[in-house]
Amino acid sequence: MLTLLLCTVLAAAASLALMPRIIVRLYRRRVMDIPNQRSSHRHPVPRGGGLGVLAVLLAGLGLATLLGAVQDRSLAAALAGGALLLGLLGFLDDLYSLPALLRLVAQLLVAGGCLRLAGVTLVRMDLPLLGSWETGAAGFWLAALWVVGFTNMFNFMDGINGMAGWQAILGGLGLGLLGRVTGRPDLALVGGLTAGATVGFLRWNFPRARVFLGDVGSLPLGFVLAMSVLAVHDLPGAATIPVWVPVLMVWPVFFDAGYTLVNRAVHRRNPFHAHRSHLYQRLVVAGASHEAVSLAYAAWLAVTAAIALWSRDHPVSGGRLFWVVVVVSLAWAVRTAVRVRASMTTAGNGGGH
Repeated sequence: MLTLLLCTVLAAAASLALMPRIIVRLYRRRVMDIPNQRSSHRHPVPRGGGLGVLAVLLAGLGLATLLGAVQDRSLAAALAGGALLLGLLGFLDDLYSLPALLRLVAQLLVAGGCLRLAGVTLVRMDLPLLGSWETGAAGFWLAALWVVGFTNMFNFMDGINGMAGWQAILGGLGLGLLGRVTGRPDLALVGGLTAGATVGFLRWNFPRARVFLGDVGSLPLGFVLAMSVLAVHDLPGAATIPVWVPVLMVWPVFFDAGYTLVNRAVHRRNPFHAHRSHLYQRLVVAGASHEAVSLAYAAWLAVTAAIALWSRDHPVSGGRLFWVVVVVSLAWAVRTAVRVRASMTTAGNGGGH
């Protein structure tokens, strides 16, 4: 616990000191996000605050390794290398809008190489109370699919003030705490660094956005969270923790993005084309404030994280709670979609009376 708190506080202090300097440089170099028809903001805002997050995260991992605080250097190297490469990819995309196929191929190569280096895989698939299935040789490819998929899911969720920041902070702390109680102190260090490095960004992004994360920040953060989920699941020398337990530590991102992709595919809309049909975006379009939606999603994550921690020692009752989370999430998503559609229809007809 001390490692988690210390890393969080030190990284937060560093990020709070660094972020204003990053913002000044972004202004000077005119790295700006110009509003368009899909934007949730009205005025140009600097894009690239993730540079500060990435710098603190990498510096923290490097310093911890040099000081001998890291037990699994392969995991630390995989996380640092993957975050750096995806940060570079994201920065180039922020500047030049790279082709989607190029981004996907690069992400797959990075994910595959980092999984090999860390020796982490998806050991088995689990459905609480229904059973589990060994993945065998397919585990590596499923793990790569998870890493790339969640990395992009996190990127998709970086659309309103505070959303990505709160999810990274709480998700990092949750996964760090889960790693600590399952005998993986390295993950406590990574979780603390992830959360702390994001604090400085959130300070300037919520409630009013003075800087945006950009792909240079959202891709590395999504990658580190996705790798941490697998690392908690695939504990060396210990009984494997069902993968749904750490997934609950990132549930709002996973559910919102996953639901939206499936929903668009069902309605024969290209799920990879830019859009504003995520549940959180629909709430904003319907009139909810950025602050209210981001804080609601943060509270949602706090609940599912608590269930994840409970489930580690109480797998049967935790499994039941997992299905409650799934059912309630689906019911809320459908209800939200219906209500938002109705409110937009009313607004389009002149607001009724």
